[in-house]
Amino acid sequence: MAMDKEAILREQQLNSYGRLMASFSHELKNHLGIIRESGGLIADVIEIHAAGLDPALVSRIEKATASIEKRVVIAAQLFHHLSSFAHRADMPVASFDFNEFCAEAIALSERFARLKQVEILFEPSSVLPALYSSPTLLHHLFLLTFEKCLVQMEGAERLHLVPSAENNGIQLRFIREKSLFLPELFQDRALELVLAKIQGTLSVREKTVEISLMSLQ
Repeated sequence: MAMDKEAILREQQLNSYGRLMASFSHELKNHLGIIRESGGLIADVIEIHAAGLDPALVSRIEKATASIEKRVVIAAQLFHHLSSFAHRADMPVASFDFNEFCAEAIALSERFARLKQVEILFEPSSVLPALYSSPTLLHHLFLLTFEKCLVQMEGAERLHLVPSAENNGIQLRFIREKSLFLPELFQDRALELVLAKIQGTLSVREKTVEISLMSLQ
């Protein structure tokens, strides 16, 4: 019974974190909107009064406003993924689009790959069934697997993430282009626990790590 209470408490904590993170990301998106409007206003003013200003100054300001717009677009997309990630924690088990899940997980984890100078190539599938599972546990599984792939990779490598339909379920493959993955590095208690919880399997075949997932009953 104590373990049941502990599991309920952990679930409630995740739900609270999800709601707080979703609210916080929405607030930050509002601030981005104001920054974007201000940058656009500056660009409009410069365009109207460009004839009476130093051309070099106009060029610098135009570059600055273009940079603001570019960064706002990137940040807004990241906050979109963060908000989606947070909302997934609202429900311990849910049905969701696995392509969207992968895009979200990659966006949130991409910095780890960038630090290793590893390029991530995501190849979404158009024929995936909806997956009914635990989003938070799948994020945990993704990060554990992703980190174990990265630790074996060197700079200037590319890691392909390829989801596909498999026997009424989904398979996610992590594929590297150069050296082989070492199977023993994936023999990890944390991986075993989360795979057992979501009824998934993991196998390592040369340059590929395969995760097979089925919808929970």
